[in-house]
Amino acid sequence: MILEKESSKEYQYFISELEIIRGSGIFFTDTHAHFHFEEFKDYEPYLENCKKYNVGRVLTVGIDLEDSFRARNLADKIEMVYYSLGFHPHDAEKFSDEVINEFQKYVNERKMLAIGEIGLDFYRNISPVEVQIKVFEKMLEFARINRKPIIIHNRDASEKLSEVVDSIFSQDDKIGIIHCFNGDKKFLRWAIDKGFLISYAGPLTFKKEEDLRNTLNYVPLDRLLIETDCPYLTPSPKRGRQNEPSYVVFNAFTVAKVKKVSTFQLAEQLEKNFKNLFMDI
Repeated sequence: MILEKESSKEYQYFISELEIIRGSGIFFTDTHAHFHFEEFKDYEPYLENCKKYNVGRVLTVGIDLEDSFRARNLADKIEMVYYSLGFHPHDAEKFSDEVINEFQKYVNERKMLAIGEIGLDFYRNISPVEVQIKVFEKMLEFARINRKPIIIHNRDASEKLSEVVDSIFSQDDKIGIIHCFNGDKKFLRWAIDKGFLISYAGPLTFKKEEDLRNTLNYVPLDRLLIETDCPYLTPSPKRGRQNEPSYVVFNAFTVAKVKKVSTFQLAEQLEKNFKNLFMDI
């Protein structure tokens, strides 16, 4: 279920599968990257790798006001790149109402797909809990008013996060993505019932993460997405290198094996899932 070595026959077969998928006109999307970060300032080689691995779309995700504008600027330059407007819980103390005023200017642009990443992080508590919650509430309300999907960051905050989302969003609202799902089964049940799509990142391919892979059994195919969260969380068999959008295909390999579907079937379904969430794309 994991591609451990690039020298393996299984790896070569997977690369040939990607070529077949490319020939059909279907491609993969990295639904959560930080492609506008400094690590990717010379982005052309990474775009070439996307072509090599048949990754045809990247959603680059903002984490504060200035960072969201950097994401927007990159999306303006590269056709395959889309962006989001977000405010990460680590940066909550930097938040002001001016953020909402600025975001409102761009919220309806064609390539602005979501509000996020937003959420709660009680693992590090870089910003005080009460400040995180207040900012999260404001960003959720902004997304709800503008009818935009949300991209959720959750670390050790499942109970409070679900409580806050439930206070603002109903089941009928356009909801969003649980980014980099970490294996919390109770939270997973809530998220699926709520209408979220569940996105898996590189840890899915780590040898020790069998429990995380097992959670895929509870996620319907039509609720799945994949992501890199690059430059972090590089998947096997690329571990030890900086992560990049093209490596999202290795997450797809593991998902397909666990779900017992072909890579082609998975690619088709992932694209449907992405378009169903972002209807205007």
